[in-house]
Amino acid sequence: MVSFLREHFGSASNTAAKQSAYPLLRGVALMNTHSHVILDAQVDVYRNAETPLAKAMLDKIAVLHF
Repeated sequence: MVSFLREHFGSASNTAAKQSAYPLLRGVALMNTHSHVILDAQVDVYRNAETPLAKAMLDKIAVLHF
């Protein structure tokens, strides 16, 4: 199972000799800071950055008008 997850998500190194002990993934969560409820979450392969994941959640952020 670990090898399947490593193939899908990747690991901390690109070389087979220096792979991390466990598969790694990239994750971003959008949380309401008042209630601590997770409003949305995005998960992707480890080699991709957090920025595209965060951009995918921008429409979930409520705009406050004071």
